[in-house]
Amino acid sequence: MIAAKKVKKAYDRYAHGYDAGTDMQRGLADKIVEAISSERIKYSRALDIGCGTGYLTKRLNATGCDMSFGMLNCAKSKNSRYAQSDAVNLAFKDSTFDLVISNAAYQWVSDLRAAFKEARRILKPRGKFCFTIFNKNTLHELQNVCKDINIASRNFPDEAVLCSYLGEAGFRIDLTGTLVYKKHYKDLWQLLKALKDTGSTSVVNKDIRGLGWRKILQQANDLYAERFGSENGILATYEVFLIKCSINQYL
Repeated sequence: MIAAKKVKKAYDRYAHGYDAGTDMQRGLADKIVEAISSERIKYSRALDIGCGTGYLTKRLNATGCDMSFGMLNCAKSKNSRYAQSDAVNLAFKDSTFDLVISNAAYQWVSDLRAAFKEARRILKPRGKFCFTIFNKNTLHELQNVCKDINIASRNFPDEAVLCSYLGEAGFRIDLTGTLVYKKHYKDLWQLLKALKDTGSTSVVNKDIRGLGWRKILQQANDLYAERFGSENGILATYEVFLIKCSINQYL
């Protein structure tokens, strides 16, 4: 996954402009609310991990936690209950919450196995865990281009890894769903800017800087347009798992 300090720095930097470019994230948050409502999950205390600016936190009247002080400062206007905390080391006692939620945050966590064990630790014995996470097919167009010009790109988690880690943490998976969003951008630069403006750490590992890097980006842009371009611009696919879990009572 990705270094925690790098993620925190990115979200601190772009916190104040985050809400302007997060229509997709808000839509995903609404899907979590729908899943919880349809299952009639009852809870008195909920925790939103990686709460960002607090949209989902407010909708479910939860406590928000995020590693980014910038995000938490923005969330203050929406909800008064929040804490600065990393998903792999949550600042809460065992068996504190009936419900743990998280929206499009776990793909940036440095250690998913540890993070899921932490979510299990703070849940009460009959607690529920519901989250969305970008999966390995996200930005597959960009990954395709990067592979062919020998640029390393970020790897998002696949279903087998997620199921394995959740099982190790003591969860039983009750519901999984896949949500697919397709967006068009003018060019590669607009796509990268959109990702940057929502605090996402770079999906492309760049070891080259300056003129050499700009030439590589131009090559990538041309190849991207050739393979995935149309009159509407270049296409980018975002694929997301929606997962709802219960604690496995037999472990």
